[in-house]
Amino acid sequence: MQSLLHLLLVSAIWQQSSIFRQDDAAAAGGAAVAAFAFLSPPSSKPSSLSINRIGGKKSSHQTDRSILISNNNLLGSLYSTPFDLDLYNDSNDEDDDDDISEDLNNRSPLAVPLSTQLILGINKYSHDTTLCAANAQTSEVLFAISKERITRSKHDGGNIATLVETCLDCLELDLDNVVKVVMNNHHHRILPLIESDIDHMEWEEGLGINGGVETGYSDEYNVLESIEDKMELSHHLAHAYSVCAQAPFDTGMVVVMDGMGETYRVMKKAMEMEDETYVSDFSLVGNDDYYEEIEIVPRDLDELAKKSYYDWREAESVYTFCKDEAGLRVKPIFKRFTQENSPPTLYNHGFENMDSLGALYSRASSHIFGDWNACGKAMGLAPWQDHAWDDETEVEGEMKKKQRIIPEMIDAPIVEGKLYVDGDLKINRMSMKGMPFISRVDSDMFDDEGNMVRTKRYDFDDNDYKGPTEETNDEKKDESDSTPVSEKQLPTRVALDAIGLAARMQTDLETVGMDFVKHFKEQTGETNLCLAGGVALNSVLNGRLCRELGFENAFVPPYPGDDGIAVGCCAYGLFGGQAGEDKSAPKLWNESLSPYLGPLPTSTEMAEAVAWAEPWLDVEIITDEKRRIDILVEEISSG
Repeated sequence: MQSLLHLLLVSAIWQQSSIFRQDDAAAAGGAAVAAFAFLSPPSSKPSSLSINRIGGKKSSHQTDRSILISNNNLLGSLYSTPFDLDLYNDSNDEDDDDDISEDLNNRSPLAVPLSTQLILGINKYSHDTTLCAANAQTSEVLFAISKERITRSKHDGGNIATLVETCLDCLELDLDNVVKVVMNNHHHRILPLIESDIDHMEWEEGLGINGGVETGYSDEYNVLESIEDKMELSHHLAHAYSVCAQAPFDTGMVVVMDGMGETYRVMKKAMEMEDETYVSDFSLVGNDDYYEEIEIVPRDLDELAKKSYYDWREAESVYTFCKDEAGLRVKPIFKRFTQENSPPTLYNHGFENMDSLGALYSRASSHIFGDWNACGKAMGLAPWQDHAWDDETEVEGEMKKKQRIIPEMIDAPIVEGKLYVDGDLKINRMSMKGMPFISRVDSDMFDDEGNMVRTKRYDFDDNDYKGPTEETNDEKKDESDSTPVSEKQLPTRVALDAIGLAARMQTDLETVGMDFVKHFKEQTGETNLCLAGGVALNSVLNGRLCRELGFENAFVPPYPGDDGIAVGCCAYGLFGGQAGEDKSAPKLWNESLSPYLGPLPTSTEMAEAVAWAEPWLDVEIITDEKRRIDILVEEISSG
């Protein structure tokens, strides 16, 4: 029986407060005035009126242009006349009404008044390129999106041209509405090193190198050259702002545990040069006081950085924060840096040899799965350490228990010690030396004749494994489809080793991480905990921190990783450096942000989708709000 699908298409466009808001009405009036501008005389001081919007968006057949009209009157000759054939097309009122109706249906559900000023927070040129846009006057977050949602490529990075264009299209605004941009790229600086030379960016595009391998690199939507107020925020500080600005409590401690953050030399140089386009933890405590105000490990970092072949990067940081009538104040109290132990020009900036908790966990992920960013899989693999498999063989028609297969835990810890004590942390990578597990040839995967009997190395649950039957032989794509049948899916030797490594790494992370957070809870006296950084994606550790350390409240945002950097940059753009006497400062967020802040379909797009699938649907358009809610409740309660 064909199921009834209630398509709850609410025709509320005309029911909302005003479809033509004051700004739109003003724009319409301006267009009428511009029609008379064709008769206006030249003036020594002409004013500029831009006609490039239809329903708040650029028309598909128009380009940016300005019609110059006189301040004095609307009579006389035209100073500058762009030709537009549409101005001479005959139309009747009925057609006009249809056009208006079509424009209304095509309006974005996220459209805002044309006078809205935007602050953009951006994470760019690294992985997880993301944008967050907020109303500069009200602090309301209007739009946020990760690049992967557009390209459908997980953790996609690079430039932000498509994100900015998508954002402005959805809000029905232009670049002129953007008043401030705060950004981060923790690999290297943006403003002085990349976007200070547009000609060089175009040169890179011509060769297809560096950022120029991707379309949009030198585009205005990426460079945002027309926007004067631009700055950069250091990586861990952006993480801190991303969580404390939306925490559901007014005071607390923020713990940032990451793979790698900003470099020490960049942070120090910007502070010493009094670079107003860059803000870091050091900037918050003053030019000469950061060693006194912030507990830094190692203590002789400044000397070590001078002698280091490469640089040192943020590893773990701790902050406290307070929100009140004076605004949001964030105070850094601890930072541990980790050395770049291999050339940052190599794969992933030498990340696999860094000594942060996040980098070590990522190294285990790479060793097991061949992917530095598959830490969630490693966390999911670790609990299999407590599982046992019974290997049974058939002897004279009876199943005899042969042996129990149990993963072996690696005895020696990979990481142990206290992160906050200089020189106490001990790291042993011996269990991750040599060829990664993902690349090893496992004899358990082949029979005595050399035929592969297993095609999924890490698929080791208790479900029966079934190979292709005779009926499917005619459909096989290659010889591997003739895989012999194995009655039970048992873990291979490589899988057991992978379980042992994942369990060891997870155990060490929990041990060291718990001790670290407990120490600073006691030192600061804070009872509310915020977590950010890539390690905060480890839900097992998060659970233990919340349950076992006695915090009254804990908050982890939906995006604690680098996709949350844009939110932190946006929050700093809104609330960073607020003065207590500044009554015009944007209002602080009073609740956590929704993770669903991306594009919404227009009425026309929804109607087109319904029309496409209509042969398979029973369609009912619901216009009554109460009935719509009743149907939703009924559908949810019925499962």
